[in-house]
Amino acid sequence: MKRNMRIVLILGVLVLLGLAVGIAAAQDPEPLRGGRYIVYGVLGASGGVVDSSKLYRLRDLVRAEGAAKGILMTPFRIVDEKIASLEEVSMELVPGSELRKLVEKYLPDRTEEINRFRGFGR
Repeated sequence: MKRNMRIVLILGVLVLLGLAVGIAAAQDPEPLRGGRYIVYGVLGASGGVVDSSKLYRLRDLVRAEGAAKGILMTPFRIVDEKIASLEEVSMELVPGSELRKLVEKYLPDRTEEINRFRGFGR
């Protein structure tokens, strides 16, 4: 995943959680390339696991919008199923443990803020 996409994901999750985000953190000289992206945030997950229905929802959104890629991000774990029909569109799944790593790497001063929330690989 390119650096600018990681920054977009980090900022997206911080905004979804209601945390203030400074625009300076989003500056990157390289724009996103390759078309439109759907970023789908899931903040609630039964048992701390995002189920396959959310993956299908993202797949359907990507198809309907003609997007180049769908990105599902969540502070929780994502179901570990191999679902053939999901391979029909380009999707990237970013579970909480990965989001934590991205925040720690690119926004280390915000790490303590995400500790107030469930998930994030803890």
